[in-house]
Amino acid sequence: MKPFVIFVFAAIVAGGCANTSEPDTRAADAEAIKATLAKAEEAFKTREFDAAMSMYADNAVLLVPGAPIIEGKDAIEGALQGTLADPNSTITITPTKIEVARSGELAYAYGTGLTVTTDAASGNKTQQASKWVTVFKKQADGSWQAVADSFNNDSAPTTED
Repeated sequence: MKPFVIFVFAAIVAGGCANTSEPDTRAADAEAIKATLAKAEEAFKTREFDAAMSMYADNAVLLVPGAPIIEGKDAIEGALQGTLADPNSTITITPTKIEVARSGELAYAYGTGLTVTTDAASGNKTQQASKWVTVFKKQADGSWQAVADSFNNDSAPTTED
């Protein structure tokens, strides 16, 4: 009887340890985030503001140099509208790495950026190289949206004559 009890106990333990986790979708999720970033970059380029803002969750925060935390999608929209109102503005987003948590709920991406704007005083174009990091959260519909977005500048902007 004792070997039978040990066998049943071992079977229960082994059954409890069986892999019941969801399939690993990290590679597909990383590609989806890469596509979200590319869509945002294209939307900034073509000044499709609503499409650019779709990258952000309603409760997202934006952390920009020299400013307080910008909380909420509406506040982020207000902060970015000035940049996009400039007819010379472009924002280039180049991801270096995208890492998705094994749970499939959160991810982060980081990379480099280049923002071109018009200097208000001189009317010349300025270029500002930067680096950024963004935290993404998977939404109920399966899409990925930024919940925390931050960047900092590499140096002072350069001016084109």
